[in-house]
Amino acid sequence: MIRNHSYQAHHGSPFANPNEQLGRHFLSKNNLSLQNLSSLGRLVDDRTGYHEDKRVSDEELNRIGKQKNGKELREYYEKLNEILDGWREVDEILDMERNQSTSTDRERQSKAAQLGGVSERDRMRLLQHVPGRQEREGEREKGVQFAININLAVNVLLLAGKAIAVVSSNSVSLIASLVDSALDLLSTVIIFGTSKAISYRSFHTYFKYPVGKKRFEPLGVVIFAVLMIASFCQVLVESIERLFAVMRTGTEAPGESAELPLIGIAFMVLTIIIKAFMWFIYRKSHSSGVRAVAQDAENDVVFNIASLIFPVVGSKLGWPALDPIGGVCLSIYIIAEWLETLTETVTKLSGAVGSSHDISRALYLILRFRSVNSVSALEVYHAGDDMIVEADVVLPHTMALKEAHDAGEVITYGMELLSGIERSYIHLDYNARGQAGHVAQRG
Repeated sequence: MIRNHSYQAHHGSPFANPNEQLGRHFLSKNNLSLQNLSSLGRLVDDRTGYHEDKRVSDEELNRIGKQKNGKELREYYEKLNEILDGWREVDEILDMERNQSTSTDRERQSKAAQLGGVSERDRMRLLQHVPGRQEREGEREKGVQFAININLAVNVLLLAGKAIAVVSSNSVSLIASLVDSALDLLSTVIIFGTSKAISYRSFHTYFKYPVGKKRFEPLGVVIFAVLMIASFCQVLVESIERLFAVMRTGTEAPGESAELPLIGIAFMVLTIIIKAFMWFIYRKSHSSGVRAVAQDAENDVVFNIASLIFPVVGSKLGWPALDPIGGVCLSIYIIAEWLETLTETVTKLSGAVGSSHDISRALYLILRFRSVNSVSALEVYHAGDDMIVEADVVLPHTMALKEAHDAGEVITYGMELLSGIERSYIHLDYNARGQAGHVAQRG
């Protein structure tokens, strides 16, 4: 969040040389200083790609990383490249028609830039791209549904196979793997239900959920994470009890052999192959539901590899305690993984601030408009997977209402075309020293 700072719309200031001033730049080692976001704005120019010469190539990054004490310098340049990636996205949105313009169009754009930043024709061109966001959302929903359907079918088959394997083995690691598969199926059903609820639209849901039901997806992830943590706490308790029993007697109780049958090994190997493929395909999805499926697939790979190793090695070495030790280790691993996911998801649902990368991207978009004198307040915060942007933009006090409206409208829609931005609220002001933000600020 940025408040009570006036970020002027200057142009052309170059980046400082990181080799000479590392540690004193607007980019700190771990984060982007809010105080220096105005320095980012000074780089903004009305020419697309003006700042691209500041980008550092992968080859140069590798060379820097090999230098003595070059790790921090490489991290700095990598953060710089991330910011430039966000600015490139802004350029592509605001200048989508620029390359197709005629000389007459450029003259018109130049005159319009002195007024509201855009001409009426360019304003309408940009607004025509707003439905494209809806098309992307529709494609995203189809991709999410496809991933969930595939995961549902896979989990049903794997659960059936592991259930058959468990009947002929008392391995606690294999039992834990069966529990994991059962929870996989339950989680997929939960995410499947939330996905269907999101996609279902009617006259009643339009008024009941005026901004949509996209938050259903992270809510489903929260429910799933809680179930996973609770279930593996029980598996952890059972594993500890089995371990203490082995330590007391020096051997497992009768009928509790950790030998794995061939069918059990076959299904666990199949699980590893399928889940590894699913993790590779879905790991970079923007959907929290699909990311949860990918994380669960990754956990399954680790879980099943360990579930194969611990009982087999323990049996071959004649060390029965190794199997319950494996169950303890696997349970702790799964609990820790899902605690991290739960914390991250709840934090985003609670309205956590966006990353420094998201803040700089939003600020850059606003300062691309010549009519903008400064930004007196800027808030970028999560509302689930996506973010909301609120900004107080200061325009010249002599600016006509129509021109101010057009500039504010294009800033709003341009902001909402950025990836990860659900809504934007742009407040126009003529006084940089006026009340910024809302009457009641929460924090």
